[in-house]
Amino acid sequence: MSRKKLTRKRVVDAIADIAFDDIGRYLGYETDEEGKVVLRVRDSAEVDTRNIQEVSVGRDGRLSFKLYSRERALYKLLDLVEPDRAPAKNGLLAALRQSMEADADSGEDELEFPLFQ
Repeated sequence: MSRKKLTRKRVVDAIADIAFDDIGRYLGYETDEEGKVVLRVRDSAEVDTRNIQEVSVGRDGRLSFKLYSRERALYKLLDLVEPDRAPAKNGLLAALRQSMEADADSGEDELEFPLFQ
């Protein structure tokens, strides 16, 4: 069995994948001839399922589908890419604004992450 080496880049990439994931990669919907919305679940063999936290079908047949927390991933990602930043006073949006202001001051354009490879 081959194991991949755990590196900072792999951790950042995995967290970025969660932070910028879209439920549309897993689920789709359309309107049928009667005007009812029909949910389509993509075949798990066709998509990367690592970012799915939970899938269940209730007794009533309702599908419950949950991805890992985007907000938590964004916080963690910000901590990893800017470990020396001051804690935000007003939550995630303030932290992101603070980060963007720092980038603007430094002349850096943006962070790049190889998502959904």
